[in-house]
Amino acid sequence: MPANDDCAILHGQVVTALSLRDLQQALSDGGIAARVGESSHYTTGYYVGIRSGSVSLEFEKITATEYLVGGDGDSVEEMRFFIADVSRILLNLRLKHRFEIYFPHDHLAAYLHYDWPQI
Repeated sequence: MPANDDCAILHGQVVTALSLRDLQQALSDGGIAARVGESSHYTTGYYVGIRSGSVSLEFEKITATEYLVGGDGDSVEEMRFFIADVSRILLNLRLKHRFEIYFPHDHLAAYLHYDWPQI
């Protein structure tokens, strides 16, 4: 995790039945390079990973229709800018999602979503 005081932490969810490969392709088609990687948390788990500058995100499929998203970066502004692009791609696909960006010490910095209750 980044060490500076402006670092960003992201938590989120995406509701979709898309496979890992289909989600990877959808993000790539939207202009964000994505890859499928093997999870170090689960012996048979895989995730879709994306990176831009210091921002790194992982989408882990936890059910047939849900991904948990986690990530971090060196700057809240850099994270917010990148997540806006990711959210736009998911919105264009009409995929229900939410992303919460936090400053250090659990202070909410931004909330982006589509078809998810406002917090």
